[in-house]
Amino acid sequence: MAARRALKCDERFVPALIALVKASRVQGRDELADSILEQAMEVDPDVAELHFLRGEKLEAEPGQLREAMAAYERAIQLRPSYAEARMALGIQLLAGGNYPAALSHFQAAERLVPTLPAIHVNLGDAYRATQEWTEAQRAYRRALALQSKLPEAHYGLGLLFLTAAGDFPGLDELSAYEKAVNEFKTYRGEMGPRLAKDDQSEEYLRDLDRMIKRARRRIEREQGGAT
Repeated sequence: MAARRALKCDERFVPALIALVKASRVQGRDELADSILEQAMEVDPDVAELHFLRGEKLEAEPGQLREAMAAYERAIQLRPSYAEARMALGIQLLAGGNYPAALSHFQAAERLVPTLPAIHVNLGDAYRATQEWTEAQRAYRRALALQSKLPEAHYGLGLLFLTAAGDFPGLDELSAYEKAVNEFKTYRGEMGPRLAKDDQSEEYLRDLDRMIKRARRRIEREQGGAT
C-alpha cells in the first residue's frame, strides 16, 4: 500500500516498483510481478536490484540458467557490494563446476556480510571443492559459531571428512571416516522430520560403515605383520 501511494506521486519511482515486485511474488502473483519488473527496467535499466530480481525469475524457469547468471553478473557490475547477488551467482558457479570463480564471489560476500552463516557454509563448500581442507573446516566451524544448529554445516563437514580422508591434516583415514559419521548423524538429528526419506546422508553412512570396517581390518593386519 505504501508503494502504491508513492507511485501515485511518481509512477516512475523505482524503489516503489521494486517493493511491488517483491510483494507480488510473495502473494504468488508472478505475472503481475514480471510485468512490474519489466516496467521498472524500462524506467531505469541501471538499478542493480532489478537485475537481481530478474535473475531470480529466470533461475526459476527451465533452460534460463545462463540468462539468470548473466543477470546476477550485471547486478554485481552495477553494485560490487551486492552480497546477495554474489551469493546467488556463486551458488550457480559452484554447481556448474567453476569452483575458483564461485570461491571468489563467496569470499567477497564474506567480506561484505561476515556474520551471515549461509555465506560461511557456501565458503566451506567452495573450499572443499578446491581441496583446501583446512579452510573448508574453518568456514563450516565459523558458520556453526554464528548459528549453533545448522544442519547444512554438519552435512558439509561430513562430506569434507569423507572426501579428504587420508589427506586431511592431522587425521588418519579411520579418524576422518569416524568424524564424517558423527557429522552426518548430527545433520540427520538436526533435520528431524524435515529429512527426506531418500536423503543422501543415509547412503553416505552405509558407505562409511563399510569403509571403517575395511580400514580397521587393514590396521589389524598391519599391526599383526609388525609383530
